[in-house]
Amino acid sequence: MNTNNSTDIIVKGSIFQESAFLLVTKAIDKIMIGGDDITQNDLVISKLLRQDIIKYRSLFPHVSAAIQLSNGDKHPSKGDTIKYIYTNSQHKNPLCRVAPIDFTYRYENRNWIMTRKNIEK
Repeated sequence: MNTNNSTDIIVKGSIFQESAFLLVTKAIDKIMIGGDDITQNDLVISKLLRQDIIKYRSLFPHVSAAIQLSNGDKHPSKGDTIKYIYTNSQHKNPLCRVAPIDFTYRYENRNWIMTRKNIEK
């Protein structure tokens, strides 16, 4: 394949886009249906705190999770990776939309049930 030909690049990009769309569609269907093969790790989002929590002006999901962690015995700061799961993305309170992975969750037919079990070792 000649990479200097813009037609080849567009066709390759189109095939990639279709494959990516199909992958995402299948993943969403799998999550919505539920099942035993979906684990907590399949749904974890990881984000880096680029600044200290108090310097953020907006409650981005990873900042909300970091605030929840700091209310406990953890104290996340700039440079830490925050892992969280969406629990209720439509909630009015941004602090109730996500939960840090410091707790375990069980997926059950589109509902998250918090077991509030600390997974520290």
